[in-house]
Amino acid sequence: ALIYLWITIFFMNFFYVNTTINGRDFSLRGVGAVQEYMQEEIAKYSLELKGKDGSSQTLEGSDIGLQLGEGDKIKEVLKKQHAFLWPLSFKQKTDVEIGIDAAYDQKTLSKTVQELVQKYNADVGDDADPVSSKPEFGGDKFVPSQEEYGKRVETEALQEAIQKAAGNYDQTIDLEAANCYEKPQYTSESQEVK
Repeated sequence: ALIYLWITIFFMNFFYVNTTINGRDFSLRGVGAVQEYMQEEIAKYSLELKGKDGSSQTLEGSDIGLQLGEGDKIKEVLKKQHAFLWPLSFKQKTDVEIGIDAAYDQKTLSKTVQELVQKYNADVGDDADPVSSKPEFGGDKFVPSQEEYGKRVETEALQEAIQKAAGNYDQTIDLEAANCYEKPQYTSESQEVK
């Protein structure tokens, strides 16, 4: 009984036998080992920004101050394992997928985004402004014309897209799909042009 209790206490701090996290074996290892693995993954992280003009820019995790978060997700997995049931771990496999608990430095991210937007927008030509939809006569009635999004990137939109992508550990952002370009005042769906 004393050995069972000692082993139970051990499994309060270490993962069961046959435990894999994100496809990697962490049997009999603690939260620190998983955090070390996550830190290695964060160090390798890069994010590609794809522009609608075919341009591409790659950001490294260090460019946005990406770092390992508190490790709460890892601790939650350990808490859920019920240390008193450790004998069952020899017969069953535990596979866990958790997102990388990443955080970023807000100042570093803001500075990088500002620099990216300035550089990108400086390279855009004179026809970069968005064009709003407007009513056009279509033979027998007025119909809204198709709007055009601008070619300049909006700072806030890009920062939000990067934050979301880094939080999800995404590898790519399509700037157009993420609505990072200047928007027209009116779209073909706006009440003002219908």
